[in-house]
Amino acid sequence: MALITCPECATSVSNKAAACPSCGAPIAGAAVSAEVGVNLTTTQETSKSLKARILLFSAMFWLGCWWLVVASQSGSPAGIAVPVVLSSIGFFGYIVTKAMVWWHHK
Repeated sequence: MALITCPECATSVSNKAAACPSCGAPIAGAAVSAEVGVNLTTTQETSKSLKARILLFSAMFWLGCWWLVVASQSGSPAGIAVPVVLSSIGFFGYIVTKAMVWWHHK
């Protein structure tokens, strides 16, 4: 068993490990398939920026929905424009980002 450095966080990891215990990054060539005897590698196909956009737009959508409920309980129809816009941007941004994730996968 040899120690190699993780390409993501630079910690020492066993070459037999499937993933880094610190950051969870897959270690290329670590897993060996018992059936066919070839090295397996796991690749992350969704970039971190797309994942961050999914989180951002999800948060915008749910914050807008929550704000809309609170504003509608106050009885003032003028105060619901901003939460409607916020939740709409969050919803459509989420849909577009999910389409981008789908498009970039192989």
